[in-house]
Amino acid sequence: MITRFYIFFLILLISAFKCKQPINKNSDFVLKSATKMKYYGGVYGSPMVTVYTLQMEVKRGFEMVCDSSCAEGKIDELIIQIDSFNTSQTTLLQKGQLVTCLLSIKTESVQNAGDFQITTPGSLERKAPEDIPNSVCLKYKGGRSNILIISDIIELKPLMAP
Repeated sequence: MITRFYIFFLILLISAFKCKQPINKNSDFVLKSATKMKYYGGVYGSPMVTVYTLQMEVKRGFEMVCDSSCAEGKIDELIIQIDSFNTSQTTLLQKGQLVTCLLSIKTESVQNAGDFQITTPGSLERKAPEDIPNSVCLKYKGGRSNILIISDIIELKPLMAP
């Protein structure tokens, strides 16, 4: 009788650990850091831009092709930062390499110029594939997972342009 109880308890414990999976689980990347910073333009009519900087370590080598990314209920392009000057949509990643991905979410801006008005569109409205509040969803091709959801994002102090 006691043996059956221990076996039942052990099965229950194992199933509880298997059911709980972290949100950032991904077979291609290990998240190192995720930050969010808002930039407010100083010129009249400038948009507000939220830049997400995501640093990840590659678990296995593959060619990454960026698709898109969602944050704040909007979608925009995902880019890979090669170095301080160059970015790319596609790159060959090696196991153990640190890769930095950037996402910029822009608001619509309106400039009044005398008799006419210029509207610059921002990022498109789009619902993320996974409905997790305060998260970023990255879509890419070439890996095993093809999607990465990041929810633990550090918010940095906003930058106000002069």
